[in-house]
Amino acid sequence: MITKYRHYNQTKKTKKTIEEIEQILMKIDMDNLKISKKKSKYLSEVFKSYFKGKGDVAEVESEVEFIDGKKDCIDVELRLNEIRIIIEIDNLRADQVIKKVLSRTAAFSQSNFIYITFCYDSKSAKGHKSECLKYIDTHLNNYFKVFSYIEYIAFVPTKHI
Repeated sequence: MITKYRHYNQTKKTKKTIEEIEQILMKIDMDNLKISKKKSKYLSEVFKSYFKGKGDVAEVESEVEFIDGKKDCIDVELRLNEIRIIIEIDNLRADQVIKKVLSRTAAFSQSNFIYITFCYDSKSAKGHKSECLKYIDTHLNNYFKVFSYIEYIAFVPTKHI
């Protein structure tokens, strides 16, 4: 099970959209996500089927290259209600989470968007979980005070909270 752990820079404008995304993420089968070789494809398909069933107009893409010629890709990009949402699927490790937050916010620093870290458990995260939560609590809290126009949400496995 997954839980919304932290939410920085929440706005009234995005409240409904965030609630909808949260509902979707809470229903993700974490076991299927963990064994999936293409986690971004799996998650984007979940979003596509959800919005298709509701008739909402949503654009969903996975593995979106955001710097020409680089192999660095956004896991899932969602455009819903004129809001750009970037979702990164990360192992519950501080180095992975922080590296992606810095590179994505730098690349899109000229625009408002919602950035979501969606963490999952794995064997390689063993011993790194408390450090990751500490980074989300302290360093990212301070970081998003500076970048107050970017909304940030972290979802982590419930058993670590």
